[in-house]
Amino acid sequence: MNRHDTVQWPEGLKHTKSRDAVMALLEKETLPLTALSLFEKLQQQNASVWLSTVYRVLDSFVEKNAVQKSTPTDSTMAVYALNRHTHMHYAVCVGCHSMVPIENCPFEHIPAPLTDGDFHIVGHNLELYGYCGKCFRKSEKKEPAPES
Repeated sequence: MNRHDTVQWPEGLKHTKSRDAVMALLEKETLPLTALSLFEKLQQQNASVWLSTVYRVLDSFVEKNAVQKSTPTDSTMAVYALNRHTHMHYAVCVGCHSMVPIENCPFEHIPAPLTDGDFHIVGHNLELYGYCGKCFRKSEKKEPAPES
């Protein structure tokens, strides 16, 4: 198996070192990442790539539907994930912004269309917000009262 056989490469895009590195990293990740997180992980792998290049590569992958881009409501930074052509939702920690996949879609049992028939739903996005266990425990700890 050669290095290009592991994922469905976006039609019309040439292989480059930067694109291959970003695609390989996205293929390994199970949760969406920001472009900055991807860049930092690439730097740890000693990949020679600029942050601006990571953004351009991600934009080209999004345009070809190879990568999904979303912006969690509580964030200004978009996250990116390899389009595995599966339906996923996430719970997002408002403390550390970690994301936890939600196994079952609550909208699977809602008949479409939801309106009077003049609106046709083609997709949806659901994010739940709360605290991961670590952030919740941290918020429950009370600071000691200052001595008088």
